[in-house]
Amino acid sequence: AGVIYAGIKAPAIHSRGIMILVVDSTFTVPCATKIQRLMDDLSGDGWQIIRHDFGRSTTDVTIKAAITADYTSHANVKSVLLLGHVAVPYSGDDNPDGHPDHLGAWPSDIFYGSIAGPWTDAVINDPGSSYPANQNIPGDGKYDQTLIPSTAELQVSRIDFANMPAFPATEVQMMDR
Repeated sequence: AGVIYAGIKAPAIHSRGIMILVVDSTFTVPCATKIQRLMDDLSGDGWQIIRHDFGRSTTDVTIKAAITADYTSHANVKSVLLLGHVAVPYSGDDNPDGHPDHLGAWPSDIFYGSIAGPWTDAVINDPGSSYPANQNIPGDGKYDQTLIPSTAELQVSRIDFANMPAFPATEVQMMDR
């Protein structure tokens, strides 16, 4: 179920705050025109943009350090948009789909929006999932927290077309569209 809010004669919002745009450098050149259009559209909607381009091998810790630096040095940072397949943090020991063989860590982009943390990787020891991505053991780079450890300071969104083999277009073609 979805909800749509609309307003007639609603006052314009001229300043929404600062959005940090994190771009997968795979798309920096081939999608440059469309990324610039996205930035122009966001700016036209009232966002100030701070952009960072990172390679796919850049760790979630490095990306979060850049986000945290922006958050602490600018007074009005409100949002993060991840564009592409930048590092996907995994966290927790849960099976939200109810399948016992899925117990473990799950994608947790909120890691990037929860600045205060703490995010740890020392407690959860669950190597039992039949999916390696869900396995979570101390020191593996997947976090312990099943719930957000503190109030999230930032909104986080992701646009990512990686690992979508059912579509005939390449990842770059899908992103460019």
